[in-house]
Amino acid sequence: MKKIILLSLVVVCILLAGCAGDSGKYGDVKKIINDYIGAHNKFATDIEKANDAKAVAAALKTYTKEMKRISPLLESIPDKYPELAGPEPPAELKNLITQMENVEDVLEKSYNKIMGYSADPAVTEAMEEMGF
Repeated sequence: MKKIILLSLVVVCILLAGCAGDSGKYGDVKKIINDYIGAHNKFATDIEKANDAKAVAAALKTYTKEMKRISPLLESIPDKYPELAGPEPPAELKNLITQMENVEDVLEKSYNKIMGYSADPAVTEAMEEMGF
């Protein structure tokens, strides 16, 4: 789980470092960030609703699949927008960056619940798929 938190923080740092510049130009970045936020929120909701190991494992697998789709898009931002290299994101992205940071806090609660099911084989398998 620490890897997920670390990966999430790295993504936030990449976006914070890679999202500064003129506003109005980064519609694709907004979509990627919104997808990232949506995936994390869905994951947190799915874990919160999970009442057994099977539901936790399913949430982990869904989240992993979505992050495998989103991660390359996130990684492409600095390549696509090399001019974005400041400490502050443009005004049009500031709210989304704040939302991303807030999602990280919500996820920490999810990880605590997952640990309660970590001995279950299905959860262990899903965590391994995720890279734990």
